[in-house]
Amino acid sequence: MIAASITSVLYPLNLNPHFIELEFLGLVMMYCLPVIYIYGIATSLVSDWLASLLAKKKNKIVIFLTFLFHTIFGLVLLHISLIAAWLFFVIDRLLKRKQENYQTKTALLSFLLPICFFIFFLVLIMMNERGG
Repeated sequence: MIAASITSVLYPLNLNPHFIELEFLGLVMMYCLPVIYIYGIATSLVSDWLASLLAKKKNKIVIFLTFLFHTIFGLVLLHISLIAAWLFFVIDRLLKRKQENYQTKTALLSFLLPICFFIFFLVLIMMNERGG
């Protein structure tokens, strides 16, 4: 869930890194957030499970297979969803590398990150439309 929160914030920024159109960023966040949380988390869990099942706990093979499954699941909308799948994979791996036991409270609080960013972009859009 933490990886999904971070991905849902970084993914729209990756699509429009120069903040050319604020409306675009807000719109992408609005639509990608539920997809990343529902489809992204589900396919990430399936990818991890399948990879560990097939590789029988050989770490480097598990990581490669997980990446492969993320790529396959990310091909749903071709390059658009593939970027999100790879970003999710990288963030998930970085979080796992820390090997912390994230509590349920931390996972739930991580959901505030995309909500705050979305509100931030809405405020920027309103300020931009008012000219100030």
